Amino acid sequence: MKKLKTVFLFLALVCAGNSTLAQTKEETVKYIQNILSLSNGNGDKSNLLVLDQKFNLDLVVTKTRVNEVVGGINQDIDETVSVFEMPLSEAFILEEISISGGLVQFGISFHNKAKAKEVKKTFYHHFNKNYENDEEFTDIFNLYVVSGKVENFKKAFTHLIELLKKEDPFGN
Repeated sequence: MKKLKTVFLFLALVCAGNSTLAQTKEETVKYIQNILSLSNGNGDKSNLLVLDQKFNLDLVVTKTRVNEVVGGINQDIDETVSVFEMPLSEAFILEEISISGGLVQFGISFHNKAKAKEVKKTFYHHFNKNYENDEEFTDIFNLYVVSGKVENFKKAFTHLIELLKKEDPFGN
């Protein structure tokens, strides 16, 4: 009877461990989205402010606002919307920079830069005139994380990349 209890206890622990440690792609994406959403509305309002971030397997969108304050007056308001489409299995964290307002900026790049398709639209407001630039294409995008969730983000992002690579182990 003691051996039977030991076997059941062992099986219960194995099942419980697998369910909490091995998250699916979808659960990991949702977890990353939850971490990123904590940054929305945060930042240094006189400098960089994160307005919105959306993260899923098909699309990453960041919307930020940068103010330049001169003599207590906003001189420039640069609002950037970045839309990124790229196989995330190619991604890696290129840089991690602490910025004002309790945020950390993660620069995400790709091993195969030829596939990168970030489209940035920037809207400028300068001395009461509005400008919009053309789309530009780059091979890096930024995500913003509150400083208390930096390690959680790095672990989740790395875990997601590993899951995506396992899905296509030969890189095709």
